[in-house]
Amino acid sequence: MGHLARDPVLSHPTPKSSAVDFPLVSVRRWKGRDKQMKEEVCQVDCHATGRKAQIVKQYLIKGRQVLITGRLESDNYTTPSGAWRVRHRVFVERIQFLGDKAETVTPTTVRKASPSKRPKTQPPPTYDVGVGEDLPF
Repeated sequence: MGHLARDPVLSHPTPKSSAVDFPLVSVRRWKGRDKQMKEEVCQVDCHATGRKAQIVKQYLIKGRQVLITGRLESDNYTTPSGAWRVRHRVFVERIQFLGDKAETVTPTTVRKASPSKRPKTQPPPTYDVGVGEDLPF
């Protein structure tokens, strides 16, 4: 579970072979033994194909919170400078959109629903009862 670090990048635009890559960032916060708040950030590259890739590209943008399940794979490679690196990647099997229910998601924006579209609540009725008047109950 985490937030998208950037907008998804579609690598194959055809419907049958669509593939999309996006980084997912998860932040863990805790209070250490020294009573100071600590933070640990973990970024995992995610890869989705087919219909999942189209859904990711259509509905997810940078900052959107999601829950991803899938299989984890790691790649070992050597950089041109000779350094050995390991890259972890999640191959997406299931996506669950999370976040505030008031968010409206379109392919280009994430915004809060405007106050005019939120249901208005009526204040409770008030009764003016003068001194010496009988109450209706």
